[in-house]
Amino acid sequence: MKIKVLPPDINESDIGFTIIEDKDSRDGKSIRFGFSAIKNVGNAAISSILSSRKDGKFESFADFLGRVDNRKINKKVLESLIKVGAMSKFGGRAALLSAMDSIRDKVGRSKTDDNQQGLFAGSELKKTESAATITIANIEEFPNEELESLERQLLGFSLSAKPISEVLGSLVFESTHKIFEIISSETHINTVKVAAVVSAVRVITTKKTGAEMAFVKLDDGTGTIEVVVFPKVFKDTRDFWNEGKPLIVTGKVDVRDESPGIIVDAIETIGGLGEDKPKEVFINVPRETDVNCLQRLKTLLTENLGNLDAFLVFDGGRKVKLPFKINWNENLAQKISDVLETESS
Repeated sequence: MKIKVLPPDINESDIGFTIIEDKDSRDGKSIRFGFSAIKNVGNAAISSILSSRKDGKFESFADFLGRVDNRKINKKVLESLIKVGAMSKFGGRAALLSAMDSIRDKVGRSKTDDNQQGLFAGSELKKTESAATITIANIEEFPNEELESLERQLLGFSLSAKPISEVLGSLVFESTHKIFEIISSETHINTVKVAAVVSAVRVITTKKTGAEMAFVKLDDGTGTIEVVVFPKVFKDTRDFWNEGKPLIVTGKVDVRDESPGIIVDAIETIGGLGEDKPKEVFINVPRETDVNCLQRLKTLLTENLGNLDAFLVFDGGRKVKLPFKINWNENLAQKISDVLETESS
């Protein structure tokens, strides 16, 4: 059973990854992301956070700033903590980043005033400005794509992003190969059709013509692969090469380098670049699928007869064309996923 990984939390995270109680998890436990895995958050900053937290959980962003050592928690550390969602219980990431400088100034002045008054006070000090009086404006949050991009920059991957299988949806049934099949195959594969999510894009300008082309990393949940988009194809498709974008990529496998890649001939998006429906469907069958599961799958497919060719793709890439055609739709795609996932869980 997979254990859920939760994002960093200013009141729960420790130095490294920790197992915490989680009533929303299936087995009552989850893994909390640790501070040390966040880029720009060093040992001194972590030590200050954990030391200050011994006096109780932080109640607000201003309360946090008022209690930690601002010589160790500088602006870069704060930005990183906010961007990965560690401060999200105090407000949205866009709102916190927008208010960060002004709140730091207010809290800083309050600390200075308290220190000055402390030279003469013989009893408890009256705070010049309570953390509770500092409010954060309600600013519209960043788009999901931007939040995921921030997490990838600072954590190495996104915890907010939906599972790739969920993002791709029924697109997986239009692919001829999984990425792991391409990169691990001992036999040459010529043309492939891959359903995957864009995880990174690097655009360059060619020296010869000055035209733009791109090197793109794709991820389908089974592996990652780099694809090359030459100028002619890139010119017609450049608006679709965005991080987090699900695509169907058709191209030729390039094995000249140590790691196989794909030279892109064409792409499709959800619904197609036009409104064309798929001409054939490929159903990937997990290695552990038994005869009973295959019988349930067959029953399901024969209940949805139509005019679309369908193939079963077994572990290793072996394809078997079904002796009947099916009527493809999103409802059937979900039912197929349910049958196969139940078997593999």
